[in-house]
Amino acid sequence: MTPDRYCAHLDIPEPGDWDIGGPRRAIKRKTFAKGKVRIPAGYNFTQDTWPYWNNAHHLIPKGTLDSVIQKQEAKVSNMIQKALLKARYNINHKKNMLLIPQDREVAALLNLPRHIQLKDDDTSSLPASCTDHPVYNVMVSTMTRGLGEIIDDYKAICEQVKDDEHSIPDIDLDKSRLETLSSNLLEIILAWGRPGSAGPSLDKKSNNAIRSYSPK
Repeated sequence: MTPDRYCAHLDIPEPGDWDIGGPRRAIKRKTFAKGKVRIPAGYNFTQDTWPYWNNAHHLIPKGTLDSVIQKQEAKVSNMIQKALLKARYNINHKKNMLLIPQDREVAALLNLPRHIQLKDDDTSSLPASCTDHPVYNVMVSTMTRGLGEIIDDYKAICEQVKDDEHSIPDIDLDKSRLETLSSNLLEIILAWGRPGSAGPSLDKKSNNAIRSYSPK
């Protein structure tokens, strides 16, 4: 599952080599495809394999937010979407983004979880997933003060507004609730990467969290 443009070996980084604004010098590497790549100074994280295999993770996943809103009746769904646009909520804003490694060894070194489960078999109860983190998505929706509760409250506000069959009514929704959820999710994910961890996937940690809080 590793991109062939990724390097076959990562040298021990020098100061600045893995920094957001790095590297401080151009770095040459050999790829799995037996080619060569050159990371120009200052170009880290401009590609998914520089300086290591990384993914841009939406703390509140785009598809999860969309699906939770679309589950509402059409009138409510449209009102929520209009209100969030009016509030200028941006799911792609840096408040909802986190760059995380996909390389298991790098994740362990940085004390971070990996983004996608892939076929690394973190736990026998989790199927391989190469494009999504379905268990994490469920956790975001069902956790206390999570996305499900927020959208339920938005729905209740929408249902109090007089129906207008000719246009979508204007309502005010507090986008800070979504931004607070992003902040809480960031703290949770950073806490998952404890020193000594083996770079577990988001789905593995989410699975453990869901099982810990499930009613018995």
